[in-house]
Amino acid sequence: MVENKSKVLVVDDIQSNIEFVTDVLELENLHVLNAKNGEEALEITREEEPDLILLDISMPGMDGYEVCKILKSDTSTCEIPIIFLTARVQKEEIIKGFELGAVDYIVKPFNFSELISRVKTHLDLKNKGEQLKELNQKLESIIDERTCELKVAYEELKHVNEHLLLANEKLEKLDRAKTDFVLHINHELRTPLNGIQGYVDLLSETLREEPGKSYVKSIQTLTSRLIKVAELSLLFAELNTREQQIDLHNVDIVGVLNNAIDNAELSKKNLQIDFENPYSQIMVKAESRLLQNCFSEVIDNAIKYSPSGSTIEMSLKVNESVVEFILADKGPGLSDKALKELFNVFSADNLSYHSYGFGIGLATVKTILDLFGGGISVSNREPNGAVVRITMPAIA
Repeated sequence: MVENKSKVLVVDDIQSNIEFVTDVLELENLHVLNAKNGEEALEITREEEPDLILLDISMPGMDGYEVCKILKSDTSTCEIPIIFLTARVQKEEIIKGFELGAVDYIVKPFNFSELISRVKTHLDLKNKGEQLKELNQKLESIIDERTCELKVAYEELKHVNEHLLLANEKLEKLDRAKTDFVLHINHELRTPLNGIQGYVDLLSETLREEPGKSYVKSIQTLTSRLIKVAELSLLFAELNTREQQIDLHNVDIVGVLNNAIDNAELSKKNLQIDFENPYSQIMVKAESRLLQNCFSEVIDNAIKYSPSGSTIEMSLKVNESVVEFILADKGPGLSDKALKELFNVFSADNLSYHSYGFGIGLATVKTILDLFGGGISVSNREPNGAVVRITMPAIA
């Protein structure tokens, strides 16, 4: 394997100086070229492309300054480092050399150690500079490749995004169509159901004997349940589609809760409500109709699952500007699955039996309370039953 030696061009009009420098550098395993004048130096430089030039300043004809100026003006030789060899130590002469592009200077007569040290230093700097330049070129090439890849990826992503936007528009249209259908079908259901309920009420007044009276009562119960499901579905759809802001205002939660209790159908199962309430009035930010829907739904659920003749316990408390309503029944309680999915629509499940409807009631309650800045939680109680906690910020 042939060793790739660094090439050093020595330019001096004195042969003894050339021979001395050549001997010293060859001992350091360097390939030495030599020239006796400026013209010869330019010719050898263009042919051999040395790694370093040791250039004497004082030469007959073309001096070292002129040679340096020509080399630095040529793009093919401008990066070759030049060290001036000079007997001149005046400050102005040294500055002139640096201004022309020289990297260093060595004063004659030569010092053996200094000569070797400076030559090795600038050869090493040149090698590192070339390595850095090569690395930069590789990095630029990699960056160009990555840039091209990113442009291609961007165009692909842009294309995918356009498809997603179109798909999203279609989904939005489908969602609006679904919502419009839900709202329409609920309105259409309520009208005939209200008519059926009216006729059933008339029948109940005219039928005095069994079994007709019991049949009519069962029809009334089923019709009321259907109307309840339709109203809840309509309310849930409205809450999830209305674009206008909820009209929040100061509402007396005690009054709203008492109205919900008065409208509760307790007599059908001979139920009692034990309401612990030390307050005559508690103000919250809410919408009266929606807040009453919350309490009515929670109370209706308790009635639905409470055994006949039992008591539903309720209390109202204010703790650090937070109103807490607690309701506890003595029903069968809730399964683990029900507790996890209690506020998800269409996930009704109970430990002993499925609840009526599709689980939309508590989902609607949670949606309303979220709008009011409130919250709801449900847990089991010992030995049986469920506990519902509703919290809302109180107005001082």
